[in-house]
Amino acid sequence: MTQKLKIITKGNGKPLVVLHGWGMNSKVWQPVKKALEKEFSVYWIDLPGHGFNRELSLLGIDQVSKLIAESIPNDAVLLGWSLGGLIAQNIALKFKDKVSCLIIVASSPSFVQHDDWKHAMQAEILKGFAENLQVDFNGTLKRFLALQFLGIKGIQKQVKALREELLSLPPATQALADGLEILKTANFNQLQQTVKTHWILGELDRLVPASVGAELGKQRNVSVDVIKKAGHAPFISHPEEFIESVLKGVNNV
Repeated sequence: MTQKLKIITKGNGKPLVVLHGWGMNSKVWQPVKKALEKEFSVYWIDLPGHGFNRELSLLGIDQVSKLIAESIPNDAVLLGWSLGGLIAQNIALKFKDKVSCLIIVASSPSFVQHDDWKHAMQAEILKGFAENLQVDFNGTLKRFLALQFLGIKGIQKQVKALREELLSLPPATQALADGLEILKTANFNQLQQTVKTHWILGELDRLVPASVGAELGKQRNVSVDVIKKAGHAPFISHPEEFIESVLKGVNNV
């Protein structure tokens, strides 16, 4: 059976395709939703197995990249956060006509450390999330969400509301497992993007260290912003700075 994504499109302007992170859905973008729709024609996508596409199968990164590429216009800006950032990078490599530029948020060429890439988590951390997922679904999701905001002050109410919103429409357990597999295995460190890429990082991010920015900045067609005092979700803790950085990345193309 052929899968077909449900996509919500709102706003006017250049097409902007927005991809969320692991265990989340498009509601996570609420703090910047209106601002993005004011500037762009936004394609709000819930990844397969998540949100309003919960009945679909996420599968591997190539399959989900193809499914998204078939559902979006050519020459779009791809904005990918965390896991969505890996998928956005893959789409840009495999379906070049679809992408005018990449905006990659709190993501990385690889989430797992390799001999030639130290700016990432140890594989055991993701392995632990995968194992705990089978035992305590809600607890694992809550711990992962808490880790994203560790050390960020003044947004406890927003985080609580976000957690309740996301858990009201939880992702499929298999989709979470498939997403963790992508996080564990995807590695774009040795691949050079031909499209311009703007990276937005959080200074206090515990999942993607801001130090990755210095390494990324050495590549051609790349710009990097590090948002001060932000964690893994700068669009929630620092929405104004985030929108400013997105517009800078798009307008510099």
